Amino acid sequence: MLPVIMVTSSVGAEKKRAIEAGADDFIPKPFNHDELLVRVRSLLRIKRYHDTIKAQAAELHELNKTLEQRVTQQVLGARTPPATAALSLTAARECDRVFRRRRDPAQPPS
Repeated sequence: MLPVIMVTSSVGAEKKRAIEAGADDFIPKPFNHDELLVRVRSLLRIKRYHDTIKAQAAELHELNKTLEQRVTQQVLGARTPPATAALSLTAARECDRVFRRRRDPAQPPS
């Protein structure tokens, strides 16, 4: 994500085209220097939030992988071949999905 602020002397249709082209904000000329700085700070704050969410999602993905491995090892034993463990984990997920559907008939089939 790279925040973009368009600065132009055109307004009207140009503003719409700039936003459609991917601009995050738009300031017509002549512009107020302080307003530009405030808008840049605002977009940088949004970018930091976006980067934080992306990093947390990657961390959560890794934690889930570690947890699945630990559960597989505890349920199937540490000596189970990886292919068998993956197959058993898939079967466990399918059983869970079927059980949830039986408990909640409104849940759509997957």
